Amino acid sequence: MCKHMVDKFCRKDAKKGSFSNQMEFRKRSIITMKILKGFKYRLRPNRKHRTFFSQFSGCARYVYNQGLERRQQVYEKEKKTLRYFDQNKELTTWRKELDWLEACHIVV
Repeated sequence: MCKHMVDKFCRKDAKKGSFSNQMEFRKRSIITMKILKGFKYRLRPNRKHRTFFSQFSGCARYVYNQGLERRQQVYEKEKKTLRYFDQNKELTTWRKELDWLEACHIVV
């Protein structure tokens, strides 16, 4: 509701009641809105970029699947879930063991 609309309603309310009623109405009738915006961009990658994107997505897919498999194994054996910190340690060892995973960006 816009500020001028709130003032308009408050003036109507003021005729019915006191100034304190008017202020209470103003406090209760403030409405907040969240505006979400989105942008779309078209990518036109060259051959080098396409190779990079496919390697990046392949690394991400491998890390996700291995992490999920490891969590399931630990849960089946010990009935405990692996913590994020524990899986980060394992990821560090995977990166040292696998050269192609080490070549991929650290964000994966």
